Amino acid sequence: MGIITISVNDEDEANIRKLAESRYGHKKGAISKVIAEAVHHDLTQSDDTKKRKHALELLEKGLHLGGKMFNRDDLYDRN
Repeated sequence: MGIITISVNDEDEANIRKLAESRYGHKKGAISKVIAEAVHHDLTQSDDTKKRKHALELLEKGLHLGGKMFNRDDLYDRN
């Protein structure tokens, strides 16, 4: 596990501490858990957003599925 040192303003620090206390009490590592959850959530959201954007681009562009259109008679040899 890596160690990262960050600096936040006093208001954000107080909010992080309150959130950590409400979720985990005064347990050791509560602040780290809250920050790790926030980072994970942000990374997950970013990844999901990229996937949605790519899917929408495919829908707008369309897919080339071949040149010939078939009808049922051709496929099932109905005469």
